[in-house]
Amino acid sequence: MQASALNVAAKTLAASQTTSENESKIEDIGPYHLLELIGEGGTGNVYLAVDTRLDRKVAIKILTVDFAEDVDRVSRFKQEARATSSLNHPNIVTIFEVGEAESRNYIVTEYVEGEILRARMAAALPRGLDAKETVSIITQVLHALDAAHRAGIIHRDIKPENIIIRADGLVKVLDFGIAKLAVSQPASVDHLTTRTGVVIGTTAYMSPEQARGQKVDHRSDIFSVGIVLYEMLCGRKPFEGETWSDVMAAVLVKDPPPIDAAVAPALRLIVERCLEKDPDKRFQSASDLKFALGQATITDESASGPTEVKHNPPSWQRTGLVIASIIILLLIAGIVWLKTTSTTVAEVPKKPVRAPSIPDSKTTLTWIDRNGTAQGTIGETGEYSGPAFSPDEQQVVVSLNDPAVKTRDLWILSRDTKERRRLTSDPADELNPLWSPDGQWIYFTANKNGARNIYRVQASGNGPTESVLASDEDLNLEDISSNGRLLVFNFRNKEDDVPGVGLLSLPDKRRVVFASSPARAARLSPDQKWMAYTSNRSGSVIAVRRVGRGGQPVGDEQIVSGPSGSATTSMWRADGRELFYLESGMMMSVPIETNGDRLIAGHPRPLFKINVEGQERRNRYLVSRDGRFLVVLKNAN
Repeated sequence: MQASALNVAAKTLAASQTTSENESKIEDIGPYHLLELIGEGGTGNVYLAVDTRLDRKVAIKILTVDFAEDVDRVSRFKQEARATSSLNHPNIVTIFEVGEAESRNYIVTEYVEGEILRARMAAALPRGLDAKETVSIITQVLHALDAAHRAGIIHRDIKPENIIIRADGLVKVLDFGIAKLAVSQPASVDHLTTRTGVVIGTTAYMSPEQARGQKVDHRSDIFSVGIVLYEMLCGRKPFEGETWSDVMAAVLVKDPPPIDAAVAPALRLIVERCLEKDPDKRFQSASDLKFALGQATITDESASGPTEVKHNPPSWQRTGLVIASIIILLLIAGIVWLKTTSTTVAEVPKKPVRAPSIPDSKTTLTWIDRNGTAQGTIGETGEYSGPAFSPDEQQVVVSLNDPAVKTRDLWILSRDTKERRRLTSDPADELNPLWSPDGQWIYFTANKNGARNIYRVQASGNGPTESVLASDEDLNLEDISSNGRLLVFNFRNKEDDVPGVGLLSLPDKRRVVFASSPARAARLSPDQKWMAYTSNRSGSVIAVRRVGRGGQPVGDEQIVSGPSGSATTSMWRADGRELFYLESGMMMSVPIETNGDRLIAGHPRPLFKINVEGQERRNRYLVSRDGRFLVVLKNAN
């Protein structure tokens, strides 16, 4: 065992009795009237209290005396608590105040009436909880962790005691930001925490890197979630022992016992991946794990189809169905007869609408990590093109071909469920959708009256389609700025011309030529200061150029792709520090640094081979904020 952990244990064992005696003497503190003790932990005791100023119930945690005497610790604790209070997430208990009164430090949070996960698990013993209930609870925990990790906050003490379930099913995660600075209480079973270089967390739920006192990142929370998942599904802990030191040894070197055979194989694999000793082999983010759980749930439900009990409808329902079917067939026959026998009605002549370019083979919207490993799909197999994320990345808008009429309509697909909604049903071909940053509008290209122009429709599906930019030219939408003020598009006089790249200022409809032909597939950087695009002046390369205040180009093109001359379809990472592109079926990566008006591109390197949909399109893949790729893969089985 690490000497640092044993030293902390010895010191806190000696202090625990004095601390408990002092805690028992506490009465009201500041404006808070204490009602009852509702919890005890390594950092202090938690009381149900009333805020006498607002006459509302709150939970107040009064920090232990030995914790409060360490000025540096208290300072860091307050900093973490303030950072956590800014999260404002429905699955995270809200922090109202961090204060000090009568030389005692305290933290005040919302009081959540509900059931602690530990109690729910105990009620199910000796079995584990139902898989569906388990996934529902852990998914909400992961929503909380995802928000915290994005804000740079690591929980470090995920365990059933820190998860509470309200009567309406909403899950709340407790003690965010506190575990990082907690004081140990090994005498009360297994809670160990210290400063840098020493163990932080609860022994039975800590990661191997925590147990060694090493520096940890957000993947440590993923390991802890895996332990909770294991225990919820199996009714027992994966790492056990007679003493806390035995438990810690098990965390460090032992594999957990096999998960019960009754647990679905997909869930077993997810738990096993969470519990990898090496952080690089675990899920790399809470979002990744959340997605995997959602996909596992869908897979297991579909796999269970043959075992479902099917009930025949009552006879009156069967009779009704037969009659309805006959009526529908008669109506269809009548419509066909009218179409084939009626005289032709003169129509107002329109410009010929050319046949849209649509991929021959079916595709799938497939999640792929940086190693090229497929991690599930969104929606069913279909003829997809040009997907785009909603601002919160929980939905995808995509162009989907209807094989019956050979034109595309826009559909909105849920990221985590099978839900999908048709957004447009116009006879024209509609493609290249983009979500406005405020989530209110979907901008897209439509082929109406013989030319592709730019339109928009409310994301809710309400209201008419509105024209945004009309021209006799072909205009293909490519990107929208993060402030929602600029549209990026390519333009050409006719279908066979080589396009150039333009910008449209939405407030005043001012149009700027950014890159003359041949150029296409343009992407604004997240800070809107740079434009990456495919330039075809000498082969096919990825060029980057600075964007001026009015949207006009500044300076010369800078080529960032390799010498092959076959690069296309660039995408920025969410922080702007990496640029991806496709090259001969390979996903490539270029590190990017900026210094004022200078952009410094590193050497391109391959990430993985990819069977991407072959035709040139605005979005053949997307890059999510957590660094995964959503790819339009072709030749789906």
